[in-house]
Amino acid sequence: MLRRAAGDVSDAITGLLNGVKEVHSLAAAHEFTIGEDGSITSLAPPPVCTDADPDGSQATRDRQRIAVELQDRIQEVLRSAEDVDNDFCAVLDRILSNHVLDPGSDHTDLAAAGNSGAALGSLSIPAPPPVGATPAENAAWWATLSHDQQLVLIHDHPELVGNRDGVAAWARSQANLAMVPKLRTQLQQQYDTVLAQASGKERNTGVDDAVFFGSPGITDKPALGPIPINGNPLHDLQIPTGHAYDLAANGDPIANDVPLIGRFGPAPQTLDGMNHLSTDAALTPDGQQLTTSHGHSEYTTSINGIDTTSKYNIAAVVAGQPDLTIPAR
Repeated sequence: MLRRAAGDVSDAITGLLNGVKEVHSLAAAHEFTIGEDGSITSLAPPPVCTDADPDGSQATRDRQRIAVELQDRIQEVLRSAEDVDNDFCAVLDRILSNHVLDPGSDHTDLAAAGNSGAALGSLSIPAPPPVGATPAENAAWWATLSHDQQLVLIHDHPELVGNRDGVAAWARSQANLAMVPKLRTQLQQQYDTVLAQASGKERNTGVDDAVFFGSPGITDKPALGPIPINGNPLHDLQIPTGHAYDLAANGDPIANDVPLIGRFGPAPQTLDGMNHLSTDAALTPDGQQLTTSHGHSEYTTSINGIDTTSKYNIAAVVAGQPDLTIPAR
């Protein structure tokens, strides 16, 4: 047990030393030094004034930004070091108390290889910085992890790595690739749910009313050739009798010509039980003037500030007030 814990601590210290080395390298590259107490001192001469930076203020801001990044990295190294120290002390306390560690327990095994810090209830791998952390903080945290710890996170918890600015590009790439199967499954489930809802076939989610406008046909099985008409698609879609509405504007080839091909199912206006709504100029029940929609792109528009009759009719159906619709003449 102690041998395993010591080995894990040794691995963690390797990561910490790498983090310390990166901080010192960054400091040296920008003419800073880091004291034993973590203080940061600038060794650079006063900024040189240029035409682009006449008073040297931009150069000063750049150095201040580097100093802040160094401070963030130092804090992450110290946080990770404290995490490793606390973790090892907890193991030693259990040994001194004669408590036997269960090598497979995430709560007692220092390695706890699948865990990723405090977010998952383990101290084996330092927790990542909180949401909204700077790239510098993320980079410092990542640098303090050993290569084995990094691989554990990528394999077991890629969601903590892939979208974290500041983490090495190779690691983010591997993490995002590892997420693809899970995301693909989620998207497929969402697609299946939306498709079922759209077709009205999902249990307990049938529609009350349906309106089709500019439709080339009605079917849930598009094909390369004509679709055999077997029954009424409105029944297959579980639309209540008398609650289906269609609009086909003059000059709309999608609604008036494409259905003749038969690839997308029968034209809505040919189906029994379909209510045909007007797309011509009309007056609403309260006397509002409506205008004609023409072609395939004017069903939901206003023309010269006047709503089209088709737009009004669609809104009435969607609002659950089909009794206010204006039927086709």
